[in-house]
Amino acid sequence: MAFRISIMSIAKSVIVRPSRLLLAMTAAMSACVMLVGILLGLGVATDLVLWVRIVATACCTVMALAGVYGRLRIRNAWRIDISSDGQIRLTQLPAAEDSSWTGEVVRLMPDSTLWAHLLLLRLRTGDGQRIVLPILPDSVPDGEFRALSVACRWVAAHNNPAENHNV
Repeated sequence: MAFRISIMSIAKSVIVRPSRLLLAMTAAMSACVMLVGILLGLGVATDLVLWVRIVATACCTVMALAGVYGRLRIRNAWRIDISSDGQIRLTQLPAAEDSSWTGEVVRLMPDSTLWAHLLLLRLRTGDGQRIVLPILPDSVPDGEFRALSVACRWVAAHNNPAENHNV
């Protein structure tokens, strides 16, 4: 009787699209902030003087719009290539005609968050630029999230185990 040992490689190549779920959560949170602003402006929630209510309403409105605009502005697709030795190459897919960035080897920073249903990858390029890449299960093709999560955990554990306490 022969035993067959299969060795799984962490090598993975995944295209990460912007998460519709993250956009919906951002829009819902912004709507709640806007509602608070409206309630403050109408004087329903508090007995503040008029000018304070107007300022509070304006601040809430600006924050709500900035949240939605910020999430819509950075809706880029990325390709993550993880080699079998743990090297990560990140490539921005051409979302626009003027996108000339072809990709770069990046380092997974120790303060990345790797949870069961959320990967918040903080990556550093060779020139020190930091890229934050939120990945939810709807960001990647079906069945790819778990494999990407395992590969990222392996990279985090083997790059600098003393620093990686979020794994």
